[in-house]
Amino acid sequence: MISTLILSAVLAVLPINTDSLYPKDIFYELTILANQKIDSLFSGEQMFLLAKINRLDLKFFRSGVQLKVPREFDNFDWTPLPKERSDLDALAKVVVVDLNLQFLGAYEYGHLVFWSPISSGNPKIRNGKETPNGNFKIIFKDANHRSYGFGVSMPYAMNFYRGFYIHVGDLPGHPASHGCVRMIYAEAKKLYQWVGIGTRVIIENKYTREYLKE
Repeated sequence: MISTLILSAVLAVLPINTDSLYPKDIFYELTILANQKIDSLFSGEQMFLLAKINRLDLKFFRSGVQLKVPREFDNFDWTPLPKERSDLDALAKVVVVDLNLQFLGAYEYGHLVFWSPISSGNPKIRNGKETPNGNFKIIFKDANHRSYGFGVSMPYAMNFYRGFYIHVGDLPGHPASHGCVRMIYAEAKKLYQWVGIGTRVIIENKYTREYLKE
């Protein structure tokens, strides 16, 4: 395994270019109004997709929050990560975590099979902790894990490096963890079932991708 590269706090939490990530021909913006019942406008399936797109748990759908909403839900084919990665085509399975975009992708031989929003470590608000960049592997899995250090439940925990895990946790729309990679419950369960011990985990952003070649 190549050496773990730790980025500065600035690079780890750079704001994304929302215009390029959320093209205006695919999305429109909707601001939640005071006392508005957003779930009356969309079906349950659409609400789940909105949570994924906006990297935001439904409990954070509050007054004043601005959402990116698909112009068409039918045949929606947008992905935040590349559908094909030629640099990964030799790997049967690999999890790619993009800290800049705050999305995770599961690839099989370079083909994106599913994607999910995340919330990673933010050293500016969480005591200097940040999610490490590098090339790792799943060390062990525990569907009912509990953090020894913080005493909190971490369902569908997947340990990839020392005390760093991918697991179920709050997604407030920005990096907010102590260094772990948080996921929505249903998405973490899906990933947990997809990965195995030894599955590659690459944590990167566009500033470090060049350093992750073997």
